[in-house]
Amino acid sequence: MSCSPVSRWTHQGQYEHLKAEAKRLKQELDQKCFLQYPQVKLLAAVMVSLILWLGFPRKDGDRNDCYAVFQ
Repeated sequence: MSCSPVSRWTHQGQYEHLKAEAKRLKQELDQKCFLQYPQVKLLAAVMVSLILWLGFPRKDGDRNDCYAVFQ
C-alpha cells in the first residue's frame, strides 16, 4: 500500500476521528509509512500538547485554571 492520503476528516469530532483514522492506518500500513503519515504526526502533536497543558503548574481558583474543565 502506498503512503498517500486515504480519507479527509471534518471539523466535528476531530480528535475522535483522528484517533480512529490513526488506528485504522496502523492496521493497514507498514510501520515506516504509518509513522510518516500526516494524520499520525498530528495526533502525536495533539497528545504531546495535551500532556504539556495538563502538566502545567496551576494556581487554584485562577481564571485561567485549565483543570476547572475537568471538575
